[in-house]
Amino acid sequence: EMDLQTRLEILNSSKAITDCTKEVMLNVIQMFKKIHEIELTEENGAMLITHLSMAIMRVKNNEPVKTIDEDVFKETLESEHIEKANLIYEDLSKVLDVTLPENEKKYMLVNICVILENI
Repeated sequence: EMDLQTRLEILNSSKAITDCTKEVMLNVIQMFKKIHEIELTEENGAMLITHLSMAIMRVKNNEPVKTIDEDVFKETLESEHIEKANLIYEDLSKVLDVTLPENEKKYMLVNICVILENI
């Protein structure tokens, strides 16, 4: 049975993410639980956790950001959860050890809205 910790271990042992990024991601999971009372699981959080850990590595390695489909993002902006998603994103940014570019932020908001829709 896979869980998010295991997912992070695999990403870490395959060198996709560093030890440091793995620690940051564990703090992200804690933040969701402590501050927002959202239990991230493999089921609801795999997309967010995988995307975010790779996004952090892209920033650290100065790699280009994938551009988001603006139509997808427009839909997210119209979501009833967008305000809460923005609040969560602010708390999320405080846990990260890098600043995410605008496009990665948009991906994160999409992912967070999906999680909020399924609570």
